[in-house]
Amino acid sequence: MPENAAENDWPFEINPLHPAFGCEISGVTMDQAVSTEIFGKVYEAFLAYQLILSRNVDLPPATQVALARNFGEVQVHVMNQYHGYDDHPEIYKLTNMDEHGKPNGKHPDKGTLFWHTDGAWKDRVAPLKAVHNLDFSRSRRHGEEPMTEAQKAKVPPVPHPIVRAHPETARKAIFLGDHAESIQGWEYEDGRALIDELNTLLVPDELVYSHTWSPGECMVWDNRCLLHRAMGFDTANEIRVMRRGTTLGETPQS
Repeated sequence: MPENAAENDWPFEINPLHPAFGCEISGVTMDQAVSTEIFGKVYEAFLAYQLILSRNVDLPPATQVALARNFGEVQVHVMNQYHGYDDHPEIYKLTNMDEHGKPNGKHPDKGTLFWHTDGAWKDRVAPLKAVHNLDFSRSRRHGEEPMTEAQKAKVPPVPHPIVRAHPETARKAIFLGDHAESIQGWEYEDGRALIDELNTLLVPDELVYSHTWSPGECMVWDNRCLLHRAMGFDTANEIRVMRRGTTLGETPQS
Protein backbone atom coordinates (compact mmCIF):
# COMPACT_ATOMS: atom_id res chain seq x y z
CA MET A 1 0.00 0.00 0.00
CA PRO A 2 1.36 3.47 -0.85
CA GLU A 3 2.72 5.49 2.07
CA ASN A 4 0.01 7.30 4.08
CA ALA A 5 -2.76 5.84 1.90
CA ALA A 6 -4.39 4.26 4.96
CA GLU A 7 -4.50 7.62 6.74
CA ASN A 8 -7.46 9.22 4.99
CA ASP A 9 -11.09 10.25 5.32
CA TRP A 10 -12.17 9.14 1.87
CA PRO A 11 -15.95 8.60 1.51
CA PHE A 12 -15.51 5.47 -0.60
CA GLU A 13 -13.93 2.05 -0.34
CA ILE A 14 -10.45 1.27 -1.66
CA ASN A 15 -9.23 -2.11 -2.93
CA PRO A 16 -5.51 -2.13 -3.87
CA LEU A 17 -4.79 -3.62 -7.31
CA HIS A 18 -1.03 -4.09 -6.88
CA PRO A 19 1.39 -3.93 -3.93
CA ALA A 20 3.17 -0.88 -5.39
CA PHE A 21 0.37 1.15 -6.98
CA GLY A 22 -3.21 1.13 -8.25
CA CYS A 23 -6.58 0.79 -6.52
CA GLU A 24 -10.22 0.17 -7.26
CA ILE A 25 -12.70 2.73 -5.92
CA SER A 26 -16.17 1.51 -4.96
CA GLY A 27 -19.15 2.77 -3.01
CA VAL A 28 -19.48 5.97 -5.04
CA THR A 29 -21.12 6.65 -8.43
CA MET A 30 -19.32 8.45 -11.25
CA ASP A 31 -21.62 11.46 -10.81
CA GLN A 32 -20.67 11.59 -7.14
CA ALA A 33 -16.99 11.07 -7.87
CA VAL A 34 -16.78 14.15 -10.11
CA SER A 35 -18.87 16.34 -7.82
CA THR A 36 -17.31 19.31 -6.05
CA GLU A 37 -17.89 17.66 -2.68
CA ILE A 38 -16.11 14.38 -3.45
CA PHE A 39 -13.70 14.87 -6.35
CA GLY A 40 -11.01 16.32 -4.09
CA LYS A 41 -10.96 13.03 -2.17
CA VAL A 42 -10.88 11.05 -5.43
CA TYR A 43 -7.89 13.11 -6.48
CA GLU A 44 -6.16 12.37 -3.17
CA ALA A 45 -6.57 8.65 -3.92
CA PHE A 46 -5.28 9.23 -7.44
CA LEU A 47 -2.12 10.89 -6.13
CA ALA A 48 -1.62 8.21 -3.48
CA TYR A 49 -2.14 5.21 -5.76
CA GLN A 50 -1.25 6.77 -9.17
CA LEU A 51 -3.92 4.66 -10.89
CA ILE A 52 -7.61 4.34 -10.01
CA LEU A 53 -10.23 1.99 -11.42
CA SER A 54 -14.01 2.30 -11.33
CA ARG A 55 -16.29 -0.53 -12.39
CA ASN A 56 -19.86 -0.61 -13.69
CA VAL A 57 -19.88 3.01 -14.80
CA ASP A 58 -21.89 4.71 -17.55
CA LEU A 59 -19.39 6.84 -19.45
CA PRO A 60 -20.62 8.26 -22.78
CA PRO A 61 -18.15 10.56 -24.60
CA ALA A 62 -19.50 13.79 -23.09
CA THR A 63 -19.20 12.40 -19.57
CA GLN A 64 -15.71 11.10 -20.28
CA VAL A 65 -14.57 14.56 -21.42
CA ALA A 66 -16.18 16.12 -18.34
CA LEU A 67 -14.37 13.61 -16.13
CA ALA A 68 -11.04 14.37 -17.79
CA ARG A 69 -11.55 18.12 -17.29
CA ASN A 70 -11.66 17.53 -13.55
CA PHE A 71 -8.00 16.50 -13.80
CA GLY A 72 -6.90 19.40 -16.01
CA GLU A 73 -6.93 20.86 -19.51
CA VAL A 74 -7.81 18.11 -22.00
CA GLN A 75 -5.59 17.42 -25.00
CA VAL A 76 -6.87 17.37 -28.58
CA HIS A 77 -4.49 14.88 -30.22
CA VAL A 78 -2.58 15.98 -33.31
CA MET A 79 -3.35 12.69 -35.09
CA ASN A 80 -6.90 13.69 -35.94
CA GLN A 81 -7.60 10.44 -37.81
CA TYR A 82 -8.26 9.08 -34.29
CA HIS A 83 -10.86 11.71 -33.41
CA GLY A 84 -13.85 9.41 -33.15
CA TYR A 85 -16.54 11.95 -32.27
CA ASP A 86 -17.13 15.22 -34.12
CA ASP A 87 -18.58 16.86 -31.01
CA HIS A 88 -15.77 15.63 -28.76
CA PRO A 89 -12.35 15.96 -30.45
CA GLU A 90 -10.78 15.44 -27.00
CA ILE A 91 -11.60 11.73 -27.29
CA TYR A 92 -8.83 9.66 -28.88
CA LYS A 93 -10.53 6.55 -30.23
CA LEU A 94 -8.77 3.38 -31.32
CA THR A 95 -10.73 0.50 -32.81
CA ASN A 96 -10.44 -2.31 -35.32
CA MET A 97 -14.21 -2.32 -35.88
CA ASP A 98 -15.40 -1.55 -39.41
CA GLU A 99 -18.55 0.30 -40.48
CA HIS A 100 -20.52 -2.97 -40.20
CA GLY A 101 -19.44 -3.63 -36.61
CA LYS A 102 -17.04 -6.41 -37.64
CA PRO A 103 -13.29 -6.76 -36.95
CA ASN A 104 -11.26 -5.46 -39.89
CA GLY A 105 -8.07 -7.45 -39.20
CA LYS A 106 -5.92 -4.34 -38.66
CA HIS A 107 -4.44 -3.07 -35.42
CA PRO A 108 -5.47 0.60 -35.04
CA ASP A 109 -2.18 1.81 -33.53
CA LYS A 110 0.76 -0.58 -33.11
CA GLY A 111 2.66 2.09 -31.18
CA THR A 112 0.40 1.44 -28.20
CA LEU A 113 1.85 -2.08 -27.86
CA PHE A 114 5.07 -0.69 -26.36
CA TRP A 115 5.61 0.96 -22.99
CA HIS A 116 5.07 4.71 -23.13
CA THR A 117 3.58 7.70 -21.36
CA ASP A 118 0.97 9.72 -23.25
CA GLY A 119 2.01 13.15 -24.46
CA ALA A 120 5.74 12.90 -23.64
CA TRP A 121 6.34 14.33 -27.14
CA LYS A 122 4.49 17.60 -26.33
CA ASP A 123 6.51 20.84 -26.35
CA ARG A 124 5.93 21.79 -22.71
CA VAL A 125 9.46 21.82 -21.29
CA ALA A 126 12.78 23.61 -21.75
CA PRO A 127 15.59 21.53 -23.38
CA LEU A 128 17.14 19.24 -20.79
CA LYS A 129 18.00 15.57 -21.38
CA ALA A 130 15.99 13.12 -23.52
CA VAL A 131 14.40 14.03 -26.86
CA HIS A 132 10.86 12.67 -27.31
CA ASN A 133 9.39 12.33 -30.78
CA LEU A 134 5.89 11.08 -31.68
CA ASP A 135 6.86 10.57 -35.33
CA PHE A 136 9.78 8.36 -34.25
CA SER A 137 7.67 6.09 -32.04
CA ARG A 138 4.78 5.77 -34.47
CA SER A 139 6.68 5.32 -37.75
CA ARG A 140 9.02 2.60 -36.43
CA ARG A 141 6.19 0.61 -34.83
CA HIS A 142 3.74 0.86 -37.74
CA GLY A 143 6.35 0.14 -40.42
CA GLU A 144 4.91 3.04 -42.38
CA GLU A 145 4.29 6.77 -41.98
CA PRO A 146 0.98 7.13 -40.08
CA MET A 147 1.44 10.89 -39.61
CA THR A 148 1.06 13.57 -42.27
CA GLU A 149 3.73 16.23 -42.72
CA ALA A 150 1.30 18.79 -41.26
CA GLN A 151 0.80 16.64 -38.14
CA LYS A 152 4.56 16.20 -37.71
CA ALA A 153 5.08 19.95 -37.95
CA LYS A 154 2.66 20.51 -35.06
CA VAL A 155 4.59 18.21 -32.69
CA PRO A 156 8.33 18.50 -33.39
CA PRO A 157 10.80 16.55 -31.22
CA VAL A 158 11.01 17.99 -27.70
CA PRO A 159 13.50 17.45 -24.85
CA HIS A 160 12.38 16.35 -21.36
CA PRO A 161 14.30 15.56 -18.18
CA ILE A 162 15.08 11.88 -17.84
CA VAL A 163 14.37 12.09 -14.11
CA ARG A 164 11.37 14.23 -13.29
CA ALA A 165 9.86 15.25 -9.98
CA HIS A 166 6.11 14.85 -9.53
CA PRO A 167 4.75 18.41 -9.15
CA GLU A 168 2.36 17.44 -6.34
CA THR A 169 3.98 14.55 -4.46
CA ALA A 170 7.66 15.36 -5.22
CA ARG A 171 8.27 11.67 -5.99
CA LYS A 172 11.02 11.09 -8.55
CA ALA A 173 10.38 9.02 -11.67
CA ILE A 174 12.25 8.03 -14.82
CA PHE A 175 10.46 9.80 -17.67
CA LEU A 176 11.24 7.82 -20.83
CA GLY A 177 9.20 5.20 -22.71
CA ASP A 178 8.75 4.51 -26.40
CA HIS A 179 8.52 8.18 -27.49
CA ALA A 180 12.07 8.87 -26.24
CA GLU A 181 14.34 8.81 -29.30
CA SER A 182 17.72 10.21 -28.29
CA ILE A 183 19.74 11.78 -25.48
CA GLN A 184 20.46 15.45 -25.93
CA GLY A 185 24.19 16.06 -26.43
CA TRP A 186 25.02 12.35 -26.95
CA GLU A 187 25.87 10.42 -30.10
CA TYR A 188 22.62 9.01 -31.46
CA GLU A 189 23.48 5.30 -31.11
CA ASP A 190 24.84 5.80 -27.59
CA GLY A 191 21.64 7.56 -26.60
CA ARG A 192 19.51 4.81 -28.12
CA ALA A 193 21.44 2.17 -26.17
CA LEU A 194 20.88 3.98 -22.87
CA ILE A 195 17.18 4.58 -23.54
CA ASP A 196 16.60 0.94 -24.48
CA GLU A 197 18.46 -0.24 -21.37
CA LEU A 198 16.51 2.06 -19.04
CA ASN A 199 13.17 1.26 -20.66
CA THR A 200 13.82 -2.43 -19.99
CA LEU A 201 14.81 -1.79 -16.37
CA LEU A 202 11.64 0.25 -15.77
CA VAL A 203 9.22 -2.66 -16.21
CA PRO A 204 10.28 -5.71 -14.16
CA ASP A 205 7.45 -8.19 -13.66
CA GLU A 206 7.03 -7.26 -9.99
CA LEU A 207 6.25 -3.65 -10.92
CA VAL A 208 3.73 -4.38 -13.67
CA TYR A 209 -0.03 -4.40 -13.12
CA SER A 210 -1.91 -6.27 -15.89
CA HIS A 211 -5.61 -5.53 -16.25
CA THR A 212 -8.26 -7.69 -17.91
CA TRP A 213 -10.95 -5.30 -19.07
CA SER A 214 -14.68 -5.82 -18.56
CA PRO A 215 -17.55 -3.72 -19.94
CA GLY A 216 -18.34 -0.55 -17.98
CA GLU A 217 -14.87 0.06 -16.54
CA CYS A 218 -13.05 3.38 -16.36
CA MET A 219 -9.37 3.72 -15.44
CA VAL A 220 -7.36 6.86 -14.74
CA TRP A 221 -3.57 6.73 -14.44
CA ASP A 222 -0.90 9.34 -13.80
CA ASN A 223 1.31 9.80 -16.87
CA ARG A 224 3.71 11.78 -14.71
CA CYS A 225 4.93 8.63 -12.97
CA LEU A 226 3.55 5.55 -14.76
CA LEU A 227 4.08 3.90 -18.14
CA HIS A 228 1.39 1.88 -19.89
CA ARG A 229 0.92 -0.30 -22.94
CA ALA A 230 -1.78 -2.26 -24.74
CA MET A 231 -1.60 -5.99 -25.34
CA GLY A 232 -1.95 -7.66 -28.71
CA PHE A 233 -5.17 -9.33 -29.80
CA ASP A 234 -6.66 -11.19 -32.77
CA THR A 235 -7.60 -8.22 -34.95
CA ALA A 236 -9.36 -10.46 -37.50
CA ASN A 237 -11.75 -12.07 -35.04
CA GLU A 238 -11.88 -9.85 -31.93
CA ILE A 239 -13.08 -6.27 -31.56
CA ARG A 240 -11.39 -3.62 -29.48
CA VAL A 241 -12.75 -0.11 -28.93
CA MET A 242 -10.67 2.21 -26.75
CA ARG A 243 -11.67 5.77 -25.87
CA ARG A 244 -9.10 7.93 -24.13
CA GLY A 245 -9.08 11.46 -22.82
CA THR A 246 -5.69 12.93 -21.85
CA THR A 247 -5.02 16.03 -19.78
CA LEU A 248 -2.04 18.19 -20.70
CA GLY A 249 -0.43 18.46 -17.29
CA GLU A 250 2.48 20.61 -16.23
CA THR A 251 5.89 21.27 -17.72
CA PRO A 252 8.10 18.38 -16.48
CA GLN A 253 10.91 19.47 -14.18
CA SER A 254 13.83 17.52 -12.78
